[in-house]
Amino acid sequence: MGSTITCRRRAAAVPSSNGPVYFLFEETYESNVLPHRPHWGCAHIGDAASSLKRIFAYGSSCEGGMLRTRSGTITPEGYIQSWLKELAEPFLMAGSTSLRRSTGEYDWRGIDPQKLAGLRPLLSAEEAAAFEAGEYVRMDCVADAERLAAIVASGVTAWRLIDGGSVPGDWAMRHPELGHAPAPSKACPLDQPQAYRLPDGDNVLLRDEKGIWRCAGWDYSVVGGFIERAWETELAMPGTYRKRIKAYREAITAALPLPAGTIAKDLVAAAEIVVTEETSRSLGWRKRDEIEYLLPEPPKGGQLPLFAA
Repeated sequence: MGSTITCRRRAAAVPSSNGPVYFLFEETYESNVLPHRPHWGCAHIGDAASSLKRIFAYGSSCEGGMLRTRSGTITPEGYIQSWLKELAEPFLMAGSTSLRRSTGEYDWRGIDPQKLAGLRPLLSAEEAAAFEAGEYVRMDCVADAERLAAIVASGVTAWRLIDGGSVPGDWAMRHPELGHAPAPSKACPLDQPQAYRLPDGDNVLLRDEKGIWRCAGWDYSVVGGFIERAWETELAMPGTYRKRIKAYREAITAALPLPAGTIAKDLVAAAEIVVTEETSRSLGWRKRDEIEYLLPEPPKGGQLPLFAA
C-alpha cells in the first residue's frame, strides 16, 4: 500500500466581512505511482475554524504513516505546525475559477449533478440554470470567496473548484494582517483516556462517555482519531495541540493488558465470550457497536489499574 508524500504547503487568503477566507494548497504525490511528479492541489477553502478542522484531519494521517514527507515519516505535530505557520502569514489570493456539472464518471473536475440541491441556495437563478445545462459558471476568487467557501462546506471538494495552478508563486508577498495567529493559551487541559490493550496486542479498548468499554481499533488509529478531533480545543486554546497530542499518545502507549476474566458481550448473537488472545483476534475486527466488554470487578476497596507505572 502506498502513502501520500507531502512536499510543500501554502495558504492564501481573501478579506471578507466575516473574517478572512483561506485557500489551502498542498504539493503532493503518491509513493506508488511512477514517475513521482509532485503537483499542487487546493485542499480546502473556508474560514479559520474550518481550515483548522481540515488541517488536523490531514495531520491525523501522519500518525499511521499514510501521509509522509520525501525523507520519511513526519509527526502529526510537525505537519500541523507547518500549516499553522502558513496560516499566520498567508499570501493574497487572486484570480477566478469556474464550476460545471460532471459529464461522467471520469470527469474529475466536474461536480456531481446530485449536489445541485445543496448548491442552489448559493447560485443565482441564471447560474443554476447554466449549471444544469452543463455550462461553465464563472466565479471570482476574491468577490465570491465566501460563496466558494460555502460551496465547499456543502460537500464539494475544493480541488473541483480551484486548480492547483492557482497557488501563489514564491515571488508573491505575504500578508500577516490576514493571518490566523492567536496568542497562545495559558491553560492546557490534558485528556486522560481510560484504555486497555486487548490480548492480540494490536487493538485498544476505550471507555466511552457512557462508561461502556469498546474496542477502538489499533493504537495509531485511536491516536489519529483524537488528533482529528483536537482542532476544536486548538481553536479555543491556541498553541496547546503539541502537549495534548503527546500526552494522549503516551497514555495509549502505556495502556496495560486487559485484565484476565474480561467478558465480551456480543450484542448481535446475544452471547458472552471470554476474552483471550485467540478470541481477541476475531473480536478486534467486529464493528465497534456490536461488542461491549465487561471487565471483572476490581478488588474490594480498590480499582483496576489503567496505565503502566
